[in-house]
Amino acid sequence: MDKRLAVALLVVASIVYACSPRSHAAERTARHASEQPMTTNGIEARVDVTTAPIVTFMLELTNRSGKVMELQFPSAQTHDFSVLNAAGETVWKWSADRMFTQVISTETLGKNAQLTYSEEWRNAKPGAYTLVATTTSNTHPIEERIGFSVR
Repeated sequence: MDKRLAVALLVVASIVYACSPRSHAAERTARHASEQPMTTNGIEARVDVTTAPIVTFMLELTNRSGKVMELQFPSAQTHDFSVLNAAGETVWKWSADRMFTQVISTETLGKNAQLTYSEEWRNAKPGAYTLVATTTSNTHPIEERIGFSVR
């Protein structure tokens, strides 16, 4: 076979493969993470979003203060995740259909200890969004935002 013909066939095959549709199983997991963790009152907050196959949100808190910290919450709810569309409207909120006991609660965070909250957003539609991850702590409120997209 002529070398030029073989090269031409390989190029065409590569283009066809690159342009062909893929199933969700072959889809690469898109991951978005806060590049510079925010530190508030000695607590470092990092947010991570994974968008395939299910949209998963994670808020990780690390005590960088050098002392034991106590986070106090006005109810059993310790955190929340909200998703905003490009217009800034809330399209999904984790706590929207949940009820929490109305009792003051606390979480103790030791030196360099981590606390992680993770939730899933099912039935997400394709689009560009902003995640707002928060703690509901009275003593150490945290809010972290990160943009992400769902394909």
